[in-house]
Amino acid sequence: MKKKFAIIGCGHIANRHALHILNHPLAELIGVYDIDSDVMNRFALENAVKAYASVNELLTDTMVDVVNVCTPNGTHAEIALQVLRAKKHVVVEKPMAINVTSALEMENVANESDRKMFVVKQNRYN
Repeated sequence: MKKKFAIIGCGHIANRHALHILNHPLAELIGVYDIDSDVMNRFALENAVKAYASVNELLTDTMVDVVNVCTPNGTHAEIALQVLRAKKHVVVEKPMAINVTSALEMENVANESDRKMFVVKQNRYN
């Protein structure tokens, strides 16, 4: 059964996330959100996915299983916490948070919500 993904943040790194999701046989990219509607609409059109009107609309979509957070660094923790509290799994770009307190809260909320949190560490084997 395919996991359905959505991406929050349609900047440069979101293209890499979309590529990997679209190329994985057990994943499907279904939607995106960005505060810049022009960037979001272009990204959605290029990837043939839904452009959500808000983060809340994305998070309340029962079709979404996993959310990839590809926003500026200072927003990762806040958005990931929203995702986890919405009972969705989350993939967070690095850094996962800009302070230890936020990182620990993310870990706690992931455990409490029984959801998985993955942090991108693409250079871990370099």
